[in-house]
Amino acid sequence: MHLTDKNKTSLFLWSFIIIGALLRFYNLGDWSLTNDELSALNRTQHDSNFALWKSYASIPDTHPPLAQFFIYNWTKLFGSSPFMVRLPFVLMGILCIPLSYRLFNRWFSPTTGVFIASFVAFSNYTIVYTQLARPYGIGLFFGLLFTYYWTKLIISKRYTFKTYLLYVITGISAIYIHYFLSLTVLIIIITGLFMTKKHRIKSYLLINLLIGLSFIPFLKYFLSQFSIGGVGGWLPSPDNTFYLNYLLYAFNNNFLIPLILLVTCLIGIKEKVVFSKRNWILLVWGLTPFLIGFFYSKYFNPVLQFSTLVFSFPFLLGFILSTTETLEFKKKTIKLIILFSFAMILTTAINWRYYHESSFGEFKQTAKTLADWTTEINVDYDVIGNMVDPFYYNYYLKQQNWNDTFLMSSITTTPDLAVLKNYLKTNDKEQLAFTWANTNNPFELKELIRYYYPKIEKSKRLNNAEVIIYKKGNKSPTVFNYQLGFDSLINKFGYPSGSVVTDSTTANSYFQVPAENEYPLVVKDILGKDLPIDSANIVTFMIHFKSEIPPNAIIAISIDNDDGNVKWRGTDLAPFYSINEWNMTLVSLYLPEGIGANDKIKAYVWNREKETFLIDDVSFFAYSDSQYYLK
Repeated sequence: MHLTDKNKTSLFLWSFIIIGALLRFYNLGDWSLTNDELSALNRTQHDSNFALWKSYASIPDTHPPLAQFFIYNWTKLFGSSPFMVRLPFVLMGILCIPLSYRLFNRWFSPTTGVFIASFVAFSNYTIVYTQLARPYGIGLFFGLLFTYYWTKLIISKRYTFKTYLLYVITGISAIYIHYFLSLTVLIIIITGLFMTKKHRIKSYLLINLLIGLSFIPFLKYFLSQFSIGGVGGWLPSPDNTFYLNYLLYAFNNNFLIPLILLVTCLIGIKEKVVFSKRNWILLVWGLTPFLIGFFYSKYFNPVLQFSTLVFSFPFLLGFILSTTETLEFKKKTIKLIILFSFAMILTTAINWRYYHESSFGEFKQTAKTLADWTTEINVDYDVIGNMVDPFYYNYYLKQQNWNDTFLMSSITTTPDLAVLKNYLKTNDKEQLAFTWANTNNPFELKELIRYYYPKIEKSKRLNNAEVIIYKKGNKSPTVFNYQLGFDSLINKFGYPSGSVVTDSTTANSYFQVPAENEYPLVVKDILGKDLPIDSANIVTFMIHFKSEIPPNAIIAISIDNDDGNVKWRGTDLAPFYSINEWNMTLVSLYLPEGIGANDKIKAYVWNREKETFLIDDVSFFAYSDSQYYLK
């Protein structure tokens, strides 16, 4: 039977849809919900849509509200299991496959549409971000749909009421989904101003005015979000290699994909493809959101991520594959489509675990490990954690029938550490379970726990997460250790010997900081070659102090070389102060890679207000297992 070009196109599209759906549904409910998905579920704990709307005033999210409202109402109807939460986003992601074909077929040709539909169907980039219960899948769908109706209006000249209506509806939906999608929509709208005939400009301005005015109800919440600064609190500024890394990521981290694309482009160019205004428009649409996001992130507040560029990526892809516009559905073209599709599927399969389990926090397995290990403990114990919100753990812990509670669930500041210290010093429990996920731990946190629970019974490191069981017992061996009690005559810390005083009641000796001495205690003459970088990446300086009032002093560790300071970290004594008691405080420094053998390391007391107070039991050390896990 002879297949027409239309039959061949349909065969390809249905194959892409079926295989793309299988790739999206595979293991959908089994891999852990991400931090952002759990955050969205946490925000569904409101009594009504109105209460959710009001929450944007008191607890602003960093996105417009449409995806959040959709998740809220969807979970009320169908529950909050991972599969059901993600299902509608997957379905919209699948719909992006034929939608991308229809859009770029209208722009160029069926061949271009088929190539782009293949990429949308099989790329790990589009698969992952249309699986997540976040704005990306729904945003990609509505972004393509808005562009499709813009195309019908501006390029195909379909001036019908239906086109106008769907253009406005999809435009409003898009700007309420994600701000980078709103930016893309704005760029498309501005482009239309230069392409609309004079006698149509008023109607074009009117329909876009309706889209803009629709955002007024959310405007005050947007201004609140904008004033907070988005995700700049934890997201680093992009470096100059960001876009190259992004393109490699988008092409499945495999050079085979851009190689096949290059061959495809060369074949298309050989067929005498002519670049027109439409080609360059797509390049502008594909690059402008990145350029704006890059410079804003570089010089104001970091907001640029791979995920935020998913809305504009189809246009960059459209520019690249527009070179296939004149390729007919002959054997050579069909073989090229099959080769490209097979390469996409293969590289996606190879990278599946990396993108799904290594790119996000592992809450499911972390919660299961915590539940399993605490169930095995047969002595009194406590549980502490460091997490964005206990809900993120409890979502999975409930499934494990875990009935414990977290003694503390957020330990991110020096006052938090002081609160933990005050509890631990009076605690008589034999063991302590500690876990964290998708948050930054103070460097001192584990070392503080080790002071009271020196032995690590077991530990498990997961992606952006960790579970550790501590117990009372012997300390691990140290690979770096300076210790001083002032009963000893050995002076490793450069203190004025005349300031050692003896308690007549206990006969114990202490160091009384001279009020006029700004740096009364300094450990120096340590070089980079003395540091245990190969076995431990955290060094800790610890003192005990006593004072009538909270001292304004700091203990610090610094690394310096001939060019100046390499790294410095300090801890205030005041948060750890209790009246009429000996108080322990500590500071830990993460050892950066590349420390020079002759770099100079110092640990010292900075008596910045030149006060007087007592110090005892000083130590500067690193355990053999003093490891800080960077996300």
